[in-house]
Amino acid sequence: MATSCDTLCGVCEIQHKTKDAEYWCPECEQGLCLKCLNYHNALKSSRNHEVIPVENYKQLPPSISSIQQHCSDHHRKFQIYCPQHESLCCPLCISSHHINCVGMLSMEEVIETSKTSSLLESMEQRLKDVMKNAKTIINDRKRNLSSIGDQYKKFQSKIKKMRDKINRLLDILVKQSLKDLQATEKSISNQIETVITNVTLNYEHASQLKNEIDTIRKYASNLQAFLGAKTLEEDIKKKENFIQSLSDGSSLQQISISFEFDDEVSEVLSFQQLGSVSKETRSSLVVSKKTTDRQAQIVRMPVAASRSIQDIKLTRQKEMILPENITGCWINPLGKFIFAKSTELIIFREDGKSNTVIDTHHLCPVDVTCIDDITVAVSFYAVLVIQIINIMSKKVVKTINTLGSCSGIIHQDNKLLCCEFSKGIWMVDLSNTNNSILIKDEALENINYITASVDRLYYTNRNKIYCYSLRGKKLWKFKDSTILMNISGLAIDKHSTIYVASRGNNSIFVISPNGKNVRRILEKGDAIADPRGLFINEENDTLLVTNYNGTAFLYKVIFYMFLL
Repeated sequence: MATSCDTLCGVCEIQHKTKDAEYWCPECEQGLCLKCLNYHNALKSSRNHEVIPVENYKQLPPSISSIQQHCSDHHRKFQIYCPQHESLCCPLCISSHHINCVGMLSMEEVIETSKTSSLLESMEQRLKDVMKNAKTIINDRKRNLSSIGDQYKKFQSKIKKMRDKINRLLDILVKQSLKDLQATEKSISNQIETVITNVTLNYEHASQLKNEIDTIRKYASNLQAFLGAKTLEEDIKKKENFIQSLSDGSSLQQISISFEFDDEVSEVLSFQQLGSVSKETRSSLVVSKKTTDRQAQIVRMPVAASRSIQDIKLTRQKEMILPENITGCWINPLGKFIFAKSTELIIFREDGKSNTVIDTHHLCPVDVTCIDDITVAVSFYAVLVIQIINIMSKKVVKTINTLGSCSGIIHQDNKLLCCEFSKGIWMVDLSNTNNSILIKDEALENINYITASVDRLYYTNRNKIYCYSLRGKKLWKFKDSTILMNISGLAIDKHSTIYVASRGNNSIFVISPNGKNVRRILEKGDAIADPRGLFINEENDTLLVTNYNGTAFLYKVIFYMFLL
């Protein structure tokens, strides 16, 4: 076996001569000088051996060049391959270890196509995919790292501007907040840089393995190519598993920094905390998929959900003509459109045609929410009840008494949440009909709307929108009476963007999840006239808008790609 030092001619060594080898015969497993090569090529037993220059032989990876072609137990050349044990055998091995094995193959059958078969090509392609995965991940992590730096600068500027407006007594709190921010940024940066370093090492090793495959294809014998491929296979699998583990785990989650000022920070000088620094994570923008033409894992950058309200576009899909006085709407899991009218519920089929009208006996429905495929909960302005109605039988299956008149209503986790006049947000547990006040708001006026996400709820009160946790903690309030005028509908999409119907200016607005940014997305020119109900269908990203005059529109919500 050749080493990194000079390789000697094996034939000359037997004759006690020392001469550098210029060629290497893999089958004889020895070096040859030029003179001995001529003899080697003349002999009948070795004239068909594939001899290579010794410099080419030295380029083979050690794991390939060290492969032996003779049995270490019997000192005979391997001639048979046992598929059952995946091992090479000499004639004596068969009688000693493989006497019961079936399907034995001659070495010529096994190795004759080792270089031209799809094995090396497949492994090479898989290595290319690993390298492509690694590059994509590195670029993604670098983008995230850059955004963390931008966010750090952004919040640092905000903190300093706020500090200029308040008393010197706040200096120590400002310094503490900046320290927390810096520590968070450093922690996140270190986390991302660790991922980049690990992926870079993975990429470099994959590149090295790819080069080894190129060398094997060029210079290794058939046997070496066949056996060396098995060794490389394990290394490639490790690289693939590493890339997959990043996609499956939390390493590729999008990380950002947030900083929120306390509500009354500009007015109170005795508070204990300027704000809170936290780390936010979102689903990874990098996903791992199996390609259909080969079982290699390809990392792709999908179209990410929009993180900016500027990246949302609405495309009208359908228009429906309804009776007047529509105040609420919903789309049930079966695709039926359900509208609350002043005296009844109107149900349209998915094709937009009316097929059911449910008389509420002049109880003045305000809003409606679905509980399941066939039952809905309806709130009323004129009576202190909530009715649960089966839309198939058109019958009331349960009546729940309330303390005051209810307007906006929503179903969440087997609970009903509704806006109760002069009380606040009222919660009813449908499993036992127990009820309680979740959010006390005695200033809540008579007609307001409510919506909820997985962990937050939102409700309106005239021209204001409040955001609370589901435990009743106030998170933020949005108020701008020059924009929102007489709010009459509220909905939320799967990215926590809030949609608001403003009948005072015949518009639909979207508000960012943090309640700080607002954008008009539909207006009077889009046939919005006294809008009174909104609903977002998260299953197919559609927005239902109803006007009090009896027109309803279904829009497709399109989220443009937005990469940090």
